[in-house]
Amino acid sequence: TPEGSGRLSAASFKSSMSTMVGMLLAGGVITWIFVTDSASDIAFRLSGELAPLYLERVGGISVEQIGLLGSINALASMFVPLLAGRLSDRTGERVPIAAGFLLIFCGFALFLQAGTFAGFALSWIVLGAGGGFLGPAYQSLISKVVPRHLLGTFTGVFRSSAGFLALPAPWIGAQLWERFGPRLPFIITAGTSLLVLPAIWHKFKAPAPGPDLPG
Repeated sequence: TPEGSGRLSAASFKSSMSTMVGMLLAGGVITWIFVTDSASDIAFRLSGELAPLYLERVGGISVEQIGLLGSINALASMFVPLLAGRLSDRTGERVPIAAGFLLIFCGFALFLQAGTFAGFALSWIVLGAGGGFLGPAYQSLISKVVPRHLLGTFTGVFRSSAGFLALPAPWIGAQLWERFGPRLPFIITAGTSLLVLPAIWHKFKAPAPGPDLPG
């Protein structure tokens, strides 16, 4: 049967899910991708919904300026993926992924020190650039370590699982804001971006290319 043309059945779905769970728990590259991505997703959701509130209440930024910052962030992230893709091809995926998280840490450090629109704009540019590094490199690494016939299933399981783990993060972030001050959720997000770097550098190594596993 041509690859990808197999009929969907309960048995095939169960087999794919069992394979996915085994890959996630095996302790290899896929496990560490899941661990670092889940940790960063939780950390980003911890502060993400609070950023506009912080900008308005703490930074004194107007609603119009907040919208402009969003555009600046999006613009900064537009041109980085091309560089990230080329860097992945030349050096391996761990370099742009590590660079992305390091930029995100620096962006949040700038964000927490900013007191003017220019300062927040600079932090949003750095954060946008950091985020732009992650997508292509993660996708490239996943395509190398996950069998091709399971890429779709893996993506669904991976994103659903990470999203489920991050569900309470916005509520927890709001509690931290109320009890310990508005800076703490962002400090935790920045710290998490730094803490995942050792795992990324030491564990994000794709195996040498080999033949595809049979579908």
